[in-house]
Amino acid sequence: MAVVPVVGVDGKMRRIGFGKGMYDRFFASLKKRPTTLFVQLFKCYTKEIVTDSFDIEADYYITPEDITVRGKRYADRDFYRRCRGNR
Repeated sequence: MAVVPVVGVDGKMRRIGFGKGMYDRFFASLKKRPTTLFVQLFKCYTKEIVTDSFDIEADYYITPEDITVRGKRYADRDFYRRCRGNR
């Protein structure tokens, strides 16, 4: 499991980071992709695709507001499920 800080997340659940590509290069060097959790203090999500294909994707996107879980992937779309805490 990898816990990765993010600046934001786009519509493909890919990381918008700090601009150096260090996480992308590190994950590309791994033999097996770990379960990936993106964490952020303030939710910053866009439905637009603003990342490149080599940017890492999250299995979970965790903010104080909610948790987004990546689900099944289909050729024409991605499905996500949101889990909100009781407030």
